[in-house]
Amino acid sequence: MSPFGYCRPSSLADALALLAAGDRGTKILAGGQSLLPAIALGRTVPTRLIDLSRIPDLRYARRDQDSVVVGPLARHSDFVRMDTRLRLAAPLLAGAAPLIGSEAIRNCGTLLGSLAHAHPAGEWPAVAVALDAEVEVMSARGSRTVPARDFFVRAFQTALARDEILVEARFPVAPPRSAAAVRKLTYRHADFAIVGVAVQLSLGEGDLVADARIALYGAGATPIRARAAERAVLSERPESFGEAAHAAAQAADPVDDDAASASYRREMVLVFTRRALQAAYDRALANAHA
Repeated sequence: MSPFGYCRPSSLADALALLAAGDRGTKILAGGQSLLPAIALGRTVPTRLIDLSRIPDLRYARRDQDSVVVGPLARHSDFVRMDTRLRLAAPLLAGAAPLIGSEAIRNCGTLLGSLAHAHPAGEWPAVAVALDAEVEVMSARGSRTVPARDFFVRAFQTALARDEILVEARFPVAPPRSAAAVRKLTYRHADFAIVGVAVQLSLGEGDLVADARIALYGAGATPIRARAAERAVLSERPESFGEAAHAAAQAADPVDDDAASASYRREMVLVFTRRALQAAYDRALANAHA
């Protein structure tokens, strides 16, 4: 491993100044659960790490009017332990968090770090795309807001410029009578998904589906919003879920690799979409009639 510098700024402004003065090897460290393994394996060779962990007031997840806003140091485990009010506002965040890695990873890793890492088989990028989230990125030059659909460029690459830090994510509050489910295929506990499906459903009059959010992960280079599958369930009941699952499988863009063939991944998208839709619907129905 090549030597590198290490800085622990006490303010976000200092971190941005250090990043602006650095080179392409300057990296931001939050939880480290994506970055440190990449360094250990030689996939990333940093010249300097800027550690955000001592900057106050960056660990938060709260409701702010019509959004749930998340700061840079909010851990995966914070969403496992969400209170009831926040869980109702963001059921898909609560549904995804327990599936991320192991307990040790959930206790250290951060949601925003996962978004910035942009692993194609990661839960949080898929959740962000499903919910039409927005992220705020900041540099010494100023800040800008990027829709999640535009943030993920390709596998492990985002719209972040070299001198920008991802400082906040905003997820729209779920409509009334909403519930969510995340289903994924893994070969071993705590592995990244071979394929995964993130679903949030909202029920309307007559227990018909009034709103549907479906995103696939591990099924392409970036998260895939399965919009045809969403349309297939609108104003419908579970009888439509088979059609929606086939639509989701068609939306997938998998590849062959050592873990699975593209055809197997596409078949599993069909299976896990149907399961996630049914689970989300059952939860929404149970909540509505509780």
